[in-house]
Amino acid sequence: YSAEGMMALHRGFLYAGANNIIFTQFDIPDESSSALVKKLFAYILEGNQYATALQKAKMDLLVQDAYTPQDWAGFLLIGA
Repeated sequence: YSAEGMMALHRGFLYAGANNIIFTQFDIPDESSSALVKKLFAYILEGNQYATALQKAKMDLLVQDAYTPQDWAGFLLIGA
């Protein structure tokens, strides 16, 4: 449909059977993206739900002075 924007891309993955999609709304620097994704998967491997793991990974970057909100705020989760 017209004017759906980014949701159209995510909907395709959901229709194809993906349960969860983690994406960014804008460009994220490689260093901070790498740091967040490493923390995200560490929390997932500990048994956290995806939403909780993403929240904890963002909080970890939030408390570090080396990262600003532009380094982590753009990551979003669609799914469970």
